[in-house]
Amino acid sequence: PYIRLARFAKGRSVVEEGERGHCFYLIYKGGVEVLKNGWDKPVARLGSGQFFGEMSLLFNQPRSATVRTTKPALLFRLHCADFNKILRKNPAMGRAIRRIAEVRRKELAQH
Repeated sequence: PYIRLARFAKGRSVVEEGERGHCFYLIYKGGVEVLKNGWDKPVARLGSGQFFGEMSLLFNQPRSATVRTTKPALLFRLHCADFNKILRKNPAMGRAIRRIAEVRRKELAQH
């Protein structure tokens, strides 16, 4: 698997709602907010040890929200092909990530 550490300044968009997903992100340091068009407040705020970008990859759909840094951030970025390889080799991890993605998808559908 090929994972890279990417540095993002405060206020920078990491992914944009509607774009095609290419990567999964794990927050090493810093924080992000998840923003949905038409919502008056952030969907979520995520910090170190949390992840995003899985929904687009798992469900083969465009990004469901924009993710923007709330402070300088270091994010591990894993390309889609490597993400899928890891999930195939680690079924328990894949099930756990899929459960979280399903919960997130339901939360977004409630609005």
